[in-house]
Order: sequence, then C-alpha cells, then structure tokens
Amino acid sequence: MNKALLTAALILGLTAPAFSAEHGGGEESPVGYGGAKIQMMPIMAPYRVGKELRYQVLTLRLVLAPNPETERPACFMVPILHEKILLYLHKAKLQQADFSGQRLDVLREKLLDVATSNTDKSYFTAVEFLDDQSMLPSAGGSKASATSLDPRSSTLTSQCK
Repeated sequence: MNKALLTAALILGLTAPAFSAEHGGGEESPVGYGGAKIQMMPIMAPYRVGKELRYQVLTLRLVLAPNPETERPACFMVPILHEKILLYLHKAKLQQADFSGQRLDVLREKLLDVATSNTDKSYFTAVEFLDDQSMLPSAGGSKASATSLDPRSSTLTSQCK
C-alpha cells in the first residue's frame, strides 16, 4: 500500500510542474522570430532631385533576435550602426522613388545587410521603417504592436541610444 501511494505521489509530483507550465503557470515566451525592438534616432537620408540635394527623415526599428544573450551586445552596437547606416545612405545616391513601394523593401533589406555585416549575424532579424507623422510601421507590422513599444522594447530603446 505504501509503495502504491508513493508511486502515485511521485507521478503526480512529476506531472504537476509540466501541466502548470503548459496552462499559463509561467510567463509566456516569444514564439517564432522577432523579439524586442530598438527604435533608432531619426536619420536624415539624402536623395537627389536633379542637381538639388534633399533629405527624407527615416526612423528605423531594429528587431532583435529572440535570444536574450544577444540583447546587450546588440544594444551596444546601435550607435555604431547609426553611423554605418548614415554612411551607407550617403554613398547609395538614393532617389525620391527609393522611399516608396518595392524600392523601400529593397532599401529595408540593404539596411538589414548593413546591420548584419557590421555586427554578429545573430543580433538582428529585421529592420522596420516608421512613418514620421503617425509613428506607425510603414510595412510588415500590425497596428496593435505598432502604436507603442512593449515595455522591454521601450527600455532597450532608451538604453541603446
């Protein structure tokens, strides 16, 4: 009888933590790609219209990989990336058409390449553009998460400038 009670208690004791973790007993972890985001300071991107030089304001969010071990080094790289992106935009000789449509997607991929080539490839998974009037992502983001950053992203944004 004691062995049966001990076995039953052992089985219940081992299954209870697994059951509570599956059914809301702990904090939810991120699923899939895309962790916290770091919003960079606005960048004045130069572009040419004829011989005249004009500027377009770009506000970027860097999407961190969901690995918490890379958040700190990625944060330290943000000021350096700001400079590297400015240098890339200066050399790219952009036109006004580069800030809309499919050309904006190409620019987004190029900026992600700049970020990953100047840091570890495991730091960032995406680059998002924000519209300067509404501060909503111009593509690839949902409205619920776009209007404001989650608390972790807000903290990282304030620390990584």
